Amino acid sequence: MKRLDAVTRIHAWTYGLALTFAGFGIAFPFRADLIAAVREYSSPLGIAVLCVLGTVVSGVVHEAVHAAGFMLGARVPISKIAFGWRTTPALQLYMCVNVPVALGGFRLGMLAPAVLVGLVPVLVGASIASPLLVVVGASNLAGCGNDLAVVLSTLRLSAKSKIEMDLEGFSVVE
Repeated sequence: MKRLDAVTRIHAWTYGLALTFAGFGIAFPFRADLIAAVREYSSPLGIAVLCVLGTVVSGVVHEAVHAAGFMLGARVPISKIAFGWRTTPALQLYMCVNVPVALGGFRLGMLAPAVLVGLVPVLVGASIASPLLVVVGASNLAGCGNDLAVVLSTLRLSAKSKIEMDLEGFSVVE
């Protein structure tokens, strides 16, 4: 059993920023009146409160969508999924699957939040001119940088590989 290539914070932040800019890049040209609608949400206190609440709520939703992705895409029973808080290296929520997962199901579970909690709100927000949905989706895409980096590190693996995860990272079971 070998460990997947380490995903550094630089990888996660770089991919997170790229996904965020992509989210905004998709939304704003798609709907020109979105920029005008941003003026409706110009209260600094209101924006700050929305950001804090949005971060907490979207973090929980993000991890729940990972779990749903693993349950549906990799047929992992809920009894094998753990949730919690980590305090090192930073305070963060986590979701961990306690069984080896087939590579396709692993990728689906890892990318589900980027699509469902990131891309979908960006597209819906752009289509109905809702800056709030666009910002929620784009900020969620920022949180998917680590997920994308992990999936990219699996591209050279055999399709028959299985992935084990723990709080330290990911291991490949051939």
